[in-house]
Amino acid sequence: MAYADAVDFARKYAGQFQTWEVPTLATSFILFNLDRGPFTDRQVRLAAAHAIDHEAIKQAVFQGRGEVARGFYAPASPWYSDGVKPWPAYDPDRAKFWLRQARAVGTEVALQALPTPPYMQQTAELVQAMWTEVGFKVRFNIYDEVALNQKRRERAFDADSTAASYRWDPDGWFSRQILSTAPATKTNSGFHNEQADRLIAEARRAADRTRRLDLYAAIDSIVNAELPLLYLHHLTLLEAGSRRLKGYQPSVSGAFSIRGGGIRTAWME
Repeated sequence: MAYADAVDFARKYAGQFQTWEVPTLATSFILFNLDRGPFTDRQVRLAAAHAIDHEAIKQAVFQGRGEVARGFYAPASPWYSDGVKPWPAYDPDRAKFWLRQARAVGTEVALQALPTPPYMQQTAELVQAMWTEVGFKVRFNIYDEVALNQKRRERAFDADSTAASYRWDPDGWFSRQILSTAPATKTNSGFHNEQADRLIAEARRAADRTRRLDLYAAIDSIVNAELPLLYLHHLTLLEAGSRRLKGYQPSVSGAFSIRGGGIRTAWME
């Protein structure tokens, strides 16, 4: 089901199905290649970040559903922290300023995305228009998963419209996609930040949950400042089921998770 279909589904099929809102399924983001190309320059990444209108993406791609992402975890998650310092705000004039500062007006950018789920391609098309408006020259390519991953391994891309599914423990995100020694980090952004690495290691050792929350907020604040990636949107999910289904409540990220409810608690009448 597309996000456009979800808007009226509950009302249209009220007599046939019951529905549930899953508050946080995944987080979409723009991935920058920090190993080669224009985004090795932080000023160029700042220009790209200031050019992106998160609210426009929420409305045009996600039909107003879900929330703008300011960190990896949405407010519905127990790992959400309001201590994360924000990414650069939407400001096309500021974007143009940073491009001029970097002497990068007219810089060519290779942006890529998978064709499915459709929101990845749709987001990339909007980002292409936003970047073009401030002075980038954007070439957007759609690849299947094999070809796209090959582009990443060969470092033959500049930016990627992508997403990552919900992680029950934050180490499953930060140690895979932000930690500099992680294979995925090397293949994706190529980010290397010693402070972030130390904080990830400390959070992994910490037993106190409040302390871990503070550490992960500090890491996401580094991400939002250094921009190996730019968080965009927290994806939601509309679930539908038979009216005979009883006792069901979706977990925070969907039906078949092993924690927090889901299909384990349900039965058919």
